[in-house]
Amino acid sequence: MAFILNSTRGTTDARRPVRVAIASNLGSVMEELAASFNESYPGIKIEFITGSSGKLAAQIINGAPFDIFLSADMRNPEILYSMRLAGERPRAYATGTLILFTTGELPLRKAMELLNLPAIKRIALADPVTAPYGKAAVESMKNAGVYTAVYPKLVNAPTVSEVIAYTRSGADIGFTALSLLKSPWMKKYDVRGKYWMEVDKNLYAPVKQGMVILARGRRREQARAFYEFLSSAGAKNIFKKYGYE
Repeated sequence: MAFILNSTRGTTDARRPVRVAIASNLGSVMEELAASFNESYPGIKIEFITGSSGKLAAQIINGAPFDIFLSADMRNPEILYSMRLAGERPRAYATGTLILFTTGELPLRKAMELLNLPAIKRIALADPVTAPYGKAAVESMKNAGVYTAVYPKLVNAPTVSEVIAYTRSGADIGFTALSLLKSPWMKKYDVRGKYWMEVDKNLYAPVKQGMVILARGRRREQARAFYEFLSSAGAKNIFKKYGYE
């Protein structure tokens, strides 16, 4: 998925946009962040390319012309830095929250125990090989002692955002990111205790999310402006609005 956000205020900028590769949990928050950024920098276009962190990192290694990479973990940015594909060390920008999401009537108060219920036949999660939230989901199930029992029920989605679609169209419950429930298009389901609940944070390592400015970027000055904005107090308030810490 790719979309361009730009508030030009009547100006015309035909130059190349800043291309930002983002983990799929970031879709809606980045829309708001880019709009806020364009209030101060109306002439800079921002283009987002969305996918799982692992697949985006692989694209960068294979030469994808991105300027900035925002991952759902620190590991993938660190790999790029070790390969000299990033201009500087990764910077943490937020910590995400793993949740269980359902569109049905389930006893969410039972937490991880409910995954063992006979009524739960399909459990969606992001691919744990390429998606950090999927990895966190597997870790939480193992630490809760339910992974082996529920393994036959697991259904892998390509990205954490697609877990939402899987859960709305067939899976009984899914592991996804809280930020996605804070998106405007998910407002109906942002009812804690009815449609979602947080996974106990003692069951998985913190989902610390990191970003890097890339060495192959073609719009370095403009990319730097957006990169620094993402660490600003204003940006942190927007991240918090979407459930990030």
